[in-house]
Amino acid sequence: MVIQQELMKLILKAAGEGIFGLDLNGKHTFVNPAAAQMLGFDVEDLLGKPSHALWHHTKSNGSPYPPEDCPIYGAYKDGRIHHGEDELFWRKDGSSFSAQYRSTPMRTEQGQLIGAVVTFQDITERKRVASQLLEAAKMAEVSRVLGNVGHDIKNMLMPVLSGVELLEGELNELWPKLAESNAKGECRRETMCEELTKMIEHNARRIQDCVREMADAVKGVTSKPYFVSCQVSKVVEGVMKSIQVSAQERDVTLHMKDLEKLPPIEADEKRLFTALYNLISNAIPEVPPGGTVSVTGSVHKEKDRLEIIVIDTGKGMPPDVRERLFTDHAISTKASGTGLGTKIVKDAIDAHGGSITVEST
Repeated sequence: MVIQQELMKLILKAAGEGIFGLDLNGKHTFVNPAAAQMLGFDVEDLLGKPSHALWHHTKSNGSPYPPEDCPIYGAYKDGRIHHGEDELFWRKDGSSFSAQYRSTPMRTEQGQLIGAVVTFQDITERKRVASQLLEAAKMAEVSRVLGNVGHDIKNMLMPVLSGVELLEGELNELWPKLAESNAKGECRRETMCEELTKMIEHNARRIQDCVREMADAVKGVTSKPYFVSCQVSKVVEGVMKSIQVSAQERDVTLHMKDLEKLPPIEADEKRLFTALYNLISNAIPEVPPGGTVSVTGSVHKEKDRLEIIVIDTGKGMPPDVRERLFTDHAISTKASGTGLGTKIVKDAIDAHGGSITVEST
């Protein structure tokens, strides 16, 4: 009998999972070292003490956990095995961890319930790995979808670009003939059609560049910023030409001020274009008819930096929306919006070593 008791002590001491016994009042009758270590107690601190009040007293939402609702105690109350896959256990220092447990009723040889034996494991690391694997699986699916979407967009863009080239050729042949017939207003129409075809071609090629970046990202290749000398005024002018039609449809006027006075800067023109495009195009739907979106610029007081300001006459935004701008938690108030635009802007500004802020009332 003595040998058996010593053997049981050795088994409990060697076990890697937490093991303890409970009497019919929920007090610890034995505790192995692994259980005490995971809970941050000494074994002596637990023996004879009520288990629930020490390490199972609070729910994950912060509310008290009544002992009568404790499923671990259920084993010596109803005589059935109780188990949990993700239960919150509390350490002595007030921190907590996720545990998987099994509470088994303990009986005498005559079948009388005398308590329960509880085994548990800290599954924090397992949950972290599982979360990483799930995230990796999601990203793999996102990459697959992006690859398919990018491929389809690339194929759909080809006839658009080809069609624009053919249309330009046809119009170039048509305008001289119309001019010969002294058709009124044809000069204005020619200019408008030329601007529209250029805009379509320009934006289509921008989309092509985005699709290439998408394809690179799917293949695990991220393009680094490509810095060259560029003029901010030219970049903003290109953005405004791209969205001029959208602004006119909403009766919104686009303005540039003092940008031509700015010195050239070393910048990734494509990323700079994307940042300004998102800021200006996002502002247009929020501006009432007759309003304006203006872009101004000046040399910053630090001299080696420029300050670019995008101002609109929209209705402004509430503080909770403003605080989430330019973060992963940004949300869109537009029906079809994703909230990604401002995060893309922030990434582009970060790539240039800059900073971005927002003021709104």
